[in-house]
Amino acid sequence: MTSIEEWLELTVTVAKSGRVEVAGEAIDGDATGNKLSFRIGGLDQSELPAILDDLSSIEAKFPVLGKR
Repeated sequence: MTSIEEWLELTVTVAKSGRVEVAGEAIDGDATGNKLSFRIGGLDQSELPAILDDLSSIEAKFPVLGKR
């Protein structure tokens, strides 16, 4: 998944065992070229509902411009 501004890219992988890994890159735009690459492993699919609820809360506080 890539954001509209292309400043955030996420790849979520779920193994048959139910283990989840998230990898991504966050950049600060064209200004400086700074890039942060990250990988979060060791998650279990049973943790996803709480994570998605948290992301929805963030989205509600910081809505996409022109969508609300």
